[in-house]
Amino acid sequence: TPQEMVDLDMPGMGSGSKFDDAPGSPAILVEEDGVRKDAVKTDCIYSGTISDRQVSNLKFVTYDGNLGGIMVTGKKKYTIDRATMSLSGKCLGLGLERAGIFAYNGADVTVKDSVIYANGMRRSCYTVMKESIFRAYRSTFICMGAPFGPDAPAAEEQNHLRGLFGCTWDTARTCDMQDNSQEFLYDCTIVGDGCCCLSVDGSEGFNRVEANDCRMVTTKSGYGVYSDTFCHIVLNRCDMDIASTAGVLAGECDLTFNDCRINSNHWLVVGHCIVSLPTQRSSLTMKNCECDSDLDALSVRSCNLYAVLDGCNIRPKTGVLLRSEINTGKGPRVARPAQGEPMYGIRLFLKNSVYEGDIIHGDPERDCGVYLENARLNGAIENCSVRFGAGSRWNATGSSHVVIDGEVDLSAIYAQSGVTVYAKAVSGAGEYPLTGGGKIIIECE
Repeated sequence: TPQEMVDLDMPGMGSGSKFDDAPGSPAILVEEDGVRKDAVKTDCIYSGTISDRQVSNLKFVTYDGNLGGIMVTGKKKYTIDRATMSLSGKCLGLGLERAGIFAYNGADVTVKDSVIYANGMRRSCYTVMKESIFRAYRSTFICMGAPFGPDAPAAEEQNHLRGLFGCTWDTARTCDMQDNSQEFLYDCTIVGDGCCCLSVDGSEGFNRVEANDCRMVTTKSGYGVYSDTFCHIVLNRCDMDIASTAGVLAGECDLTFNDCRINSNHWLVVGHCIVSLPTQRSSLTMKNCECDSDLDALSVRSCNLYAVLDGCNIRPKTGVLLRSEINTGKGPRVARPAQGEPMYGIRLFLKNSVYEGDIIHGDPERDCGVYLENARLNGAIENCSVRFGAGSRWNATGSSHVVIDGEVDLSAIYAQSGVTVYAKAVSGAGEYPLTGGGKIIIECE
């Protein structure tokens, strides 16, 4: 439940965070009754028309890490049209009032044809919190974070949490959303360097994101999108070029990619455990996607996962489509059941395409099932159950250990010469040759 997440020891998350009391103020504060004219910071506003309902043609520049752009708070609808904003300087927290745009406490903010550039430690382009709604059309959000790596000017700017999903965790989140909020993006460009493009976490029960026809890029480091517990994310027709991991799943959440083109320099998607609850299950859906990854396509770490790949072309350079393992990374959390307690495990559905790569199940605390539906898999399968639907075929390219779910249909299994499939089934014990020159040895349970 949301209450069980309160005590997480993660930067900027949960009560008692070391960033909660960080000072900061916006250049333009919009409350329910309109703009606080006495609070407008005119020295960093170079042009623009500001009213109680919208700001247009804004040109805003600040080098003060404690000064943000526009904050809209309360049950207020506000439009930002054709704004150009540049924010530099190290700040505290996760953006908040120091972000380019901060929608807070029930605000309803629409951004059109704007450019937001942020540069500095934890300096976000926008933050959405506390039951707020954020919409953006034809806009560009660029967040370069803090300098890190060999070109960092000072040692204190280095991030010591590097390595989590291949990113520098807390340099800056280009776009950050929390607390029962919603976000809708249309034809936008999002660029990040350090942490991520879209961070969706700390839901307190429900977060929703929909991105349509967007371009997402992380440069030296950074994941594409993070779906935390009780978060729901859908990306339609998006083009992603990601330096680290394209998508991260954490706990009871879902992440959907429809008609997306994804290039990832690490994993394609990582599923991991946040609150150590064995009943939680992440859901991943990818439909009609073109994907390349330098590491394994799906990395599942001590968590339950329901994954559907439908009509996708996925090309992992390691030759591994899915690998599950016990989480041994930095700050590991493990969804471990009590003695005898059932767990959902991992369920991978492959549909309507040819899939290349091994499926290696290395987590002994849960089972893994593979379901083929009008699909072909070219790869070895290790420690999984397998079910063949109509029009499906498995070409075992390496030694495999499986449990056949249902009746054994040898015509659906191919194996290269020298390859042996070791299978358990309800009937049909024996050794049989397979098309392709390999063989299957069936043991009845």
